[in-house]
Amino acid sequence: MAEILSIDKGGLARRKGLKVGDDILYFNDMPMNDILDYLYADGQGEFDVTFVRHGKEKVKHIVKDEALSLGLNFDKKYDLCTTRCKNKCKFCFVDQLPKDKNLRDTLFVKDDDYRLSFACGNYVTLTNVTDKDIDRIIKYHLSPMYISVHAYDTEIRTKLVTNPNTKNLIRYIERMADAGIVMHTQVVMCKGINDGEVLEQTCRELLKFYPNVKTLAIVPVGLSDHREGLYPLEKITKEVACDSIDRVEKINKEVGGFCWCSDEMYLLAGREIPDVSYYGDLDQIGNGVGLLADFRADFEYKLEEIKGLTTDKSFAFITGKSFAPILKEYAKCLKNYIKGINIEVFPIENTFFGKNITVAGLVVGSDIINQIKDKIDNIDYVVLPKTMFKEFETVMLDGTTIDELANRLGKQVLICEPTASGLIDEIRSVL
Repeated sequence: MAEILSIDKGGLARRKGLKVGDDILYFNDMPMNDILDYLYADGQGEFDVTFVRHGKEKVKHIVKDEALSLGLNFDKKYDLCTTRCKNKCKFCFVDQLPKDKNLRDTLFVKDDDYRLSFACGNYVTLTNVTDKDIDRIIKYHLSPMYISVHAYDTEIRTKLVTNPNTKNLIRYIERMADAGIVMHTQVVMCKGINDGEVLEQTCRELLKFYPNVKTLAIVPVGLSDHREGLYPLEKITKEVACDSIDRVEKINKEVGGFCWCSDEMYLLAGREIPDVSYYGDLDQIGNGVGLLADFRADFEYKLEEIKGLTTDKSFAFITGKSFAPILKEYAKCLKNYIKGINIEVFPIENTFFGKNITVAGLVVGSDIINQIKDKIDNIDYVVLPKTMFKEFETVMLDGTTIDELANRLGKQVLICEPTASGLIDEIRSVL
């Protein structure tokens, strides 16, 4: 039972016969397990509420405008508290975090919550759900969902996630596909385990569920320098990256676009990034798939807006080592379009997590400070992508805040969206 603690001013609950102190049992036939059950019902135009008042069970039939709310508030225990991961994935990055450094406690939280998959786009393995949970996903049409598959073969997938409950995954995918739930999927590529023919099998088997399994991203495993006592995974080589791209591009030629290797895979392979049109609707851009192609297309579009501008300002662009060579080319182009501008690109070597980690999103404040503070005397602004900061906040993975970074560097710090438009607009804002 979930007791109504308060009702928002203007909420419809009182007019519909509900009171503070009523204990909610069901919305229609769905038990009140958490706030999701209430939110789903509250978004409907007609439903039953079963509740207990003074020890007696009652039912109210609610008819209302779908845009209006009952305004019910419950104890925080009914909020979407994160369901923890029960896997022991061989590639888990949380297990690879440095234990001797001052990291935010939340970084060590392993979530595997289907509700957060729908709400936030978090990838989940579905090893901790039941058939009733799948019923709930289907009932509430929680779509799209983001699913970590890693390998279609159950034996190989079990080896990777170290949880026998993964045997149910394909059955769950099939049930959700039959119910019209859209799914975006991913494979974390581990050399010698789920690459090669295993990868091709995974792509082709998941393709059978298209268009409900709408996309598949293949990303290379990230290996930090803090893997003591963990499974001995190997870095993805150029050969493995090339083979993976060849297999995936072959499938896409056959079907017109379904699975894509991440940009990092192309950089490891030394291959040219495809045109942005190759990536369809860019559904996997948050997984680093098509990000560089989109940046390139956006950059070419934005150039006309800045042609003829002049300035004497100087900027330091901060990025990871993998994107630095590409960003230097864009910086050179900007110099040709904005007269007098000075831009220096600083690729940050990741000593915090390890030199194998080269993406911008895992760059930390301490590495930036240590590597550039004595090299930016003539710089006016330091520019960082938003991906280096916690979502909705201005704190980096090592706890460095934007104010601390600015104070230590003695420069104004600008945070831009990780797009060409975001970068150019941020520069223009201070010219």
